Amino acid sequence: MVRSQEAQVLIAVLAALAVPALGAIALQWWAVRLVRRAAAPAWANWVLPGIVVLTVVSTLVVLIGGFRALGDVSADQKQAVLSKSISEAMNTGALPCLALPIWIAVLSYFALRRRAP
Repeated sequence: MVRSQEAQVLIAVLAALAVPALGAIALQWWAVRLVRRAAAPAWANWVLPGIVVLTVVSTLVVLIGGFRALGDVSADQKQAVLSKSISEAMNTGALPCLALPIWIAVLSYFALRRRAP
């Protein structure tokens, strides 16, 4: 069965959105499970939601600032200002995601510490 190009693009976009979301859900499930087994401190439940909130808020703040700056710019420079603000928002949103490998290492430490005799 041959799919249209739009359907293939839609499937690729949905997969690109679903994989990180499922990974975050699995990581949060692991943290909750470790806290319930008393292998991790209670604050471990709030790290991943904090990372997500920090990512969303920082991205929105930068994007809103970029759109506000469009009002003060001439028409021929709006594209450059908008692309710069979108790039900055993407970089700002990606920065908190660097904490995820560290968070995985911390959860692994709590899990392995519990197993040690």
